[in-house]
Amino acid sequence: RRERVYFAMGEQELAMEDIQQVVLLQPTNIRALWTRAKHLFSRLCFHECVPVLDLIIEQTNQSHAYLLRAQVYLELGDYTMAVKDFSATIVLDPKCALAFYHRGCILMKCNSDRALKDLSVALLLDGNSEVFAKAYLHRGVLYATHGRFPEAIHDFKAAIEADPSVAASHVSLALVHMNYLKDFDSAKHCLGTAIQ
Repeated sequence: RRERVYFAMGEQELAMEDIQQVVLLQPTNIRALWTRAKHLFSRLCFHECVPVLDLIIEQTNQSHAYLLRAQVYLELGDYTMAVKDFSATIVLDPKCALAFYHRGCILMKCNSDRALKDLSVALLLDGNSEVFAKAYLHRGVLYATHGRFPEAIHDFKAAIEADPSVAASHVSLALVHMNYLKDFDSAKHCLGTAIQ
């Protein structure tokens, strides 16, 4: 309980020392393990985070533990393990838009059909968050890559509507206007908006 006082005082390192002691004395204390895992993740200590999440998963099999470990693997560049953990998250929580979104993004280079499905599911599950705009953007890129320009235009416009601050959506729309529609004025307008 002392760690809570330390957290309240802004003494993160002292709080984490206490949490580490709890983990050493009680390696099955899920609350302490979660606190440690989240702290390590926030400090970008990804290699140290994996074994802590392994312990949580072994004891609880919770979808959000798989989700966090998948995000750790993603940060470490281990895409195979990230896909495996995003898939485990989806099995345990089939309504997790974030897992579908990230798995779709990883699969864009090697399995575009599956990526398209995952991004579409993410869009169906999540209509308001940051994932929504990014899922439209990435699905639009897939459509454009496969020459499905009307769908790409729709998705880029939806991404812009969901989050106008994402320059990549404006640039992607500009490229379709330039290369597919030969509409250079619209492309120029989109690029101008991206710069703002």
